[in-house]
Amino acid sequence: MTKKQYEIALPLYYCAFAIFFNIFGLASMFARDTRSAIIYLLSVLFMGNFLMFVGYLYILRDVRKWGFE
Repeated sequence: MTKKQYEIALPLYYCAFAIFFNIFGLASMFARDTRSAIIYLLSVLFMGNFLMFVGYLYILRDVRKWGFE
């Protein structure tokens, strides 16, 4: 994988992991009790949306670097 391909693929990986974590967050409604469901939901959604945010930062950095503003 070349450096250019890596720079394009990295934010897509971050966004894919974020969607994966958000699906697990939705699955937390099937947890056994309310307390574990809330803890699971908050931790998983925080992690997923943090990864999405990092992916968007990479995309914005590349857009500025390539001059598409």
